[in-house]
Amino acid sequence: VAGYVHGIGGMQDHTVDLVRGLLAAGHEVEVITRRHPEGAESAEYAGALWHFVDAPSARGRLPMRHPAWHRASTTRFGELHGRRPFDVVHSESTSALGLLHRGWHKRVPIAVKFHGNYLSFVRTAIRRIVAREDTVREAKGIVWTSGAHFLTRGNWYRFRPCEAMVPSRAQMRDTVRSCLLRPSRTHVVPNGIDGGA
Repeated sequence: VAGYVHGIGGMQDHTVDLVRGLLAAGHEVEVITRRHPEGAESAEYAGALWHFVDAPSARGRLPMRHPAWHRASTTRFGELHGRRPFDVVHSESTSALGLLHRGWHKRVPIAVKFHGNYLSFVRTAIRRIVAREDTVREAKGIVWTSGAHFLTRGNWYRFRPCEAMVPSRAQMRDTVRSCLLRPSRTHVVPNGIDGGA
């Protein structure tokens, strides 16, 4: 379940790389993502079946994750799972938050990949403020990030029952604290892909 797949960017590239890696390892992969720019409902791409829900994944105000995304992605997941059950769900960042609200994690394991964390961002912004580096912009960033973290329907604690991945050991402690994760279920997986598996 990935909210960001269209256009250019690290999250977009990571999603496609993860799909290709899973396919190369012999898995069947389906991706649920936001509406297609040309209105397609589903398409085959990079060897996987992609399902496009008619909803934006984010918006320019708080809460940042669009509520329509949570509803539409969860509904589509339920329809697809009813036809052919999934073994596991990968949440690209917090894209699968809607599934946790509906209790899907009690029926299908959900793994979440964090690309950054709240505490590290705020700590870095405070250091810049203390150093008098663009203090207004950094203060606004803290307010915006705090709103995105705490006002997005449990973004900061809902993923506690999931297996979680962080991109580096340096991110482990702050990610666990930021989202109240269980340390025993949080793993360092560089770029979300374990080359040794």
